Amino acid sequence: MNRRVYHSLVVQCPTWDHVEAFYTRKVKEDGALSVRVPFHPAPGEVITLALELPDQLVIAIDGEVESSTLAPDGRKSAVRLCMIGLSGLVKRRLESLVAEARGARSAASAGLGP
Repeated sequence: MNRRVYHSLVVQCPTWDHVEAFYTRKVKEDGALSVRVPFHPAPGEVITLALELPDQLVIAIDGEVESSTLAPDGRKSAVRLCMIGLSGLVKRRLESLVAEARGARSAASAGLGP
């Protein structure tokens, strides 16, 4: 029986620029993401990233561990994830949220907002 172990990790994005950087630069074109975590997962385990957006919305995105290297301190690990939960639909939703937030910010700075 192949048992999957699940972990979770909160990724705080204090600005919409951070959100955009997550899906455009941090997650590579092949869907890979490198992170440091305070545990040592095995290949095949799933880590759910709780992506906390500036408006307090949290989006859960699953990543499957491709490789994990224990740090010299023995407490953290460098992990390479395949972001299986960052589908085209999720990415488009994040892009839309970033665009909406920037549009609202532009309107407010032009005196058009509430």
